[in-house]
Amino acid sequence: MVIHCHLQIMRTSLMHYVEAYISLLMEVVDDIVAAFESETTRGFMIAALVLIPIFGSMFFFAVLVNAAEYLAPAPTVNIEAAQRTDNTIDILLSDNTGPINAAEVELQFDPSYIYVSDLTIAPELCEERFVITKVIDNEIGRIFYQCGTVTPFTGTSTVLATLEVTPLALGTSTLSFATSSTNILAHDGYGSNVTKQRLDGLYAFGS
Repeated sequence: MVIHCHLQIMRTSLMHYVEAYISLLMEVVDDIVAAFESETTRGFMIAALVLIPIFGSMFFFAVLVNAAEYLAPAPTVNIEAAQRTDNTIDILLSDNTGPINAAEVELQFDPSYIYVSDLTIAPELCEERFVITKVIDNEIGRIFYQCGTVTPFTGTSTVLATLEVTPLALGTSTLSFATSSTNILAHDGYGSNVTKQRLDGLYAFGS
């Protein structure tokens, strides 16, 4: 997914910056150790004066990071499939707790029970220009799409997409999400997967 890739690149760049910063700190520590080993009053004072602000700032930074995680916990969201009528199935988001901006969804169905003629992706989480993939496969019973938005969705619930279907047989069949390829991503700069539950559904016709 292109949006997810961009987020991963940003995360990788940040990690490179952090690694470079840690490497620089280690060089400073080595110099300080050398000053300590000089066994002179001047060396001791220089080392103490440098060490105190460095480790103090590192401690303060750690406190800030932990405080931020406590005050702004990662959002979570559920995704579920639900039959609305004999000819429509909705893919729903529910219990969302924070800003989200991308999704990939794979829903599997029994092609002997239903035929999917169309997939309408709602704009709340998926701008049309950022619909990366959209697949309907009635041979194996699978729909799959990937999408995103510049403006994050912050509501509690919404219809993510609607399937137009034709019933082919009487009875009940399962609508199931593929766990590894059904994910909702947070608007956090990292593309964090915040999917809490993938709630499968049922499609029933004439029963």
